Amino acid sequence: MTTAPDPGEFADPPSWFTAALAAPAETDEVKVEGVPVAYRAWGDPGVTGLVLVHGGAAHSRWWDHIGPLLSTGHRVVAIDLSGHGDSGRQEKYTLDSWAHEVVAVAQAAGITGPPVIIGHSMGGFVALRAAGIYGADLAGIVVIDSPVQEITPEDRAARDQRAFGPLRVYPSREAAIARFRPIPDQPTLPYIRAHIAETSIRAVPGGWSWKFDPAIFGRTQATPALLHQLA
Repeated sequence: MTTAPDPGEFADPPSWFTAALAAPAETDEVKVEGVPVAYRAWGDPGVTGLVLVHGGAAHSRWWDHIGPLLSTGHRVVAIDLSGHGDSGRQEKYTLDSWAHEVVAVAQAAGITGPPVIIGHSMGGFVALRAAGIYGADLAGIVVIDSPVQEITPEDRAARDQRAFGPLRVYPSREAAIARFRPIPDQPTLPYIRAHIAETSIRAVPGGWSWKFDPAIFGRTQATPALLHQLA
């Protein structure tokens, strides 16, 4: 018989995690259809590479502990899709525009040749759409935790008005961080959760708020037909 591990075992970050966060990351942005799109990059430019695409209401820094681990011999780039992180906002968000942003960032960040796109949750739909648009111009895609037969958990939470409504302003940085919750609610490693929460907020007039634009959830939803557009 096995027993569940004590959560206290995972309270302190392991050495690989702290080393990954300490790895130097280049930051830059490129304008796509007039909107500044920010990204972070690891590894040497001028080689083959990967683009890491976050989920809905997330941002590039969800990949801070993963990107450096993939950068040996590769250029690894984590994007802030428009409406997320440190990128600009649009009047209307679509999977097509986000797919164009991913490919533009791959080129601007110094990836040589067709990139591999790795997308998590909503980012997986972005990867699928990019494959449908760009086909052989991509080396491949990886889709992680993307429910292709239904909407993503973050889209459902927004639709049900359980999360991602009008942005609240919190009086302090600590108060904002304390309100961070994963969607769907699930066990998390405390050191990863803390890093993501700390990098998900920005100073605004009157206090602190989240970085994402709630309008990202007003887009047209993907359908399973998206899978049939892949060559």
